[in-house]
Amino acid sequence: MSVKVHTHGSNRERSHQTEKKVVFKGVFDSPFRIHWPSISVNLQNLVLAQVLSLLDGVSEYQRTRLQLLKKRKREQSETARPRKKKRETEAKTNGLENSSTTTAADSGSSFTSTDMQTDITFPNPPAILAHLTTGINQVTKRLEVLVRTRRGGIVDKDTHPIGIRIVLVCRADVNPPMLIDHVPHLVAAYNSTKPPDPILLVSLPQGAELTLSEVMGIRRVAVMAINSDAPALSSLLSLVTSVPILTASWLATEVAVAELKRATPIIPTHIKQLRTTTPKDMKVAKGQRASGRAAAKEKKKEKSKPVGSRHISPFSSY
Repeated sequence: MSVKVHTHGSNRERSHQTEKKVVFKGVFDSPFRIHWPSISVNLQNLVLAQVLSLLDGVSEYQRTRLQLLKKRKREQSETARPRKKKRETEAKTNGLENSSTTTAADSGSSFTSTDMQTDITFPNPPAILAHLTTGINQVTKRLEVLVRTRRGGIVDKDTHPIGIRIVLVCRADVNPPMLIDHVPHLVAAYNSTKPPDPILLVSLPQGAELTLSEVMGIRRVAVMAINSDAPALSSLLSLVTSVPILTASWLATEVAVAELKRATPIIPTHIKQLRTTTPKDMKVAKGQRASGRAAAKEKKKEKSKPVGSRHISPFSSY
């Protein structure tokens, strides 16, 4: 197991300290931690290949849509330029120079909604786009809504939001990793309410973020959530049958607590090794600390004396 090394210096460190040596201290880790599911690299590659096949045609749609948006914006600006010049000329002719700005703004708003209609027709988006949520923030918001809904006891199909079936995370490409540390906890909080379709958390191999962004036609795809009603989802679910379902008894509702406690074993004690330093000569270090405390006490006592009783050097200036 690799050791995390923190290279930033301590605020309490002083230059006069003695030489130090590196030591490792055992500390208890928090029991309320949720591990990422352990998935082999081969399975990660298979999942990525299947996801890429589901996203077939998305990049072409995004590229065509962007080109059409730029074309419509260009045509609207070219059409609005002579119209605006004509309105300003008419306003000056009628002696309405002071209100020309207001007239142009009012006429422009009505013109944009009626006359600036173009014949550009956007292509139909791929069906998979309606069942995807991309981005760390967007996926986090959806997971939070699902957790609140389940814990609130809402079971009405009309008001119940569409559930997420799989969350794909480009864990090896996210830097710093703390940006996605909350994802396993949210997934476990949802699964601990015993939903009919639990959420599967799947990590993708290194380089998956760049591949997904190219296929999706957007800048970044660090996290992606796939809805439970997505088309052709069964082919992807058949690959991740061995992925463990994240749960946590301390995140469960009162109804599911007893069942989870029976199904979940006791979490073993985990001791972390903390890398730190200690003085090579402890006796010298203790002597320096004692002398430092004595000097600080004398300095404090000198400051607390009245001004008249202090020793003032004849060479001091005010």
